[in-house]
Order: sequence, then structure tokens, then C-alpha cells
Amino acid sequence: MQNITQEFPSGNSSLRILHNTSLSILSGERVVLSAPSGSGKSSVLHIAALLARPISGSVILKGETLNPKRGDFESRASILRAKHIGFIYQFHHLLNEFSALENVMLAQLIANVSREEALKRSLELLYRVSLRERIHHRPYQLSGGERQRVAIARALANDPAILLADEPTGNLDAKLRLSVFEMMMDVAGKRSILIATHDDTLARKVKRRITISEQKIVTA
Repeated sequence: MQNITQEFPSGNSSLRILHNTSLSILSGERVVLSAPSGSGKSSVLHIAALLARPISGSVILKGETLNPKRGDFESRASILRAKHIGFIYQFHHLLNEFSALENVMLAQLIANVSREEALKRSLELLYRVSLRERIHHRPYQLSGGERQRVAIARALANDPAILLADEPTGNLDAKLRLSVFEMMMDVAGKRSILIATHDDTLARKVKRRITISEQKIVTA
């Protein structure tokens, strides 16, 4: 992210969240963004994931530069997001009408992966997050921790270069947070990871920590 500024309408004016700030993440690097609620953590994650268009600045991913002022920003962002980015939300956003297995397969089928390959990879991922006995259960039949583990498998389904997670354990109780966090880090392997969390216990487990201060991304 280079020289990013982000703001949102607020009454008759606008509320600036980020101002001319930058962030670089190397291949394979793990980074935790830890900052108070309302400071702009989600904005950073959404811009990095190409889910939001900043007011100004640019996002560079795998050597491609996206400028928000260009008319093709949305179409190019959609292509790069599908190919290279996995995203985990605080609330799982699984589709209730589909099983755990189908939820993970769908991400691949949309990316034109064959059904056979999608099935093979989905089973592999669900087994790795210890859901072998739950693959045919629908989200409402799973516990909170199990649903989030399905969401982790889904985020990794298309073998993304970078995994972004916005408070991925924030909806879980204290006992589950650590186990789900450690499982996510293990299954992610050598991918680049950017995690937003307010949980200091989890943040301490990652070498590089950043925060947001006065609309800038800085070292924590």
C-alpha cells in the first residue's frame, strides 16, 4: 500500500481514517495490526484485500499496481483478489444452505477449478483444520470455532499468496481463540499473512507488529 488516504462521508463533511500512509509486506512475512476499535484496522485490511477503493494512493500486489483513480480499478481488483488473496472475516459469512465441504468447494468452482480438484483440495483443507467428521454439516450445525475453521479452509481454497484476517477470533471465547489462531497460522504455511486483532495475547505470537497512530500505519 503506497501513500494511501481513506475517508468516509460524515454528515456534511468527511471523516478521514488514513492519511498518506504506506505498508509493505514481504513474501512469507507475518504481520499483526493491533490498534483500538475505530482506528481504521478494517479499512487497512479491506484496502489491502482490494475490497475497498482508497481515496488516493495505490496498491501493489504481485508486481501489479492498482490506482483507484483509474476506471478499471474494480475489474482488475476483482481478478487479482480471486487469484492471490484469501480473506477471513470476524463473522464467518458461510452460506447456510451449503455444507462445510460445499462452502469450501464453491470458492474454487467460481474460480473455474474442476469439480474433482475442488473436492480433493476441500477435503484436504477440512481435514487439516480437524473437521473430518463435520464436512457434511451445515454452518448452523457447527459450533462457533468449527464455523471459523471452515472459513479458514475456504480462504485458503484457491491457494492465495496472501491471507488477510480481520479479527478472525474476535467472535470466539477466550479458550477457543488461541487454538483457532494457532491452527490458522499452521495451515497458512509460508504465505504472507496480515491479521488485525485487538487481542494482545495473539498479537505477541507474531514477530512484526504494526498499529495506527494519527492516521498513519506505524511500528507498534
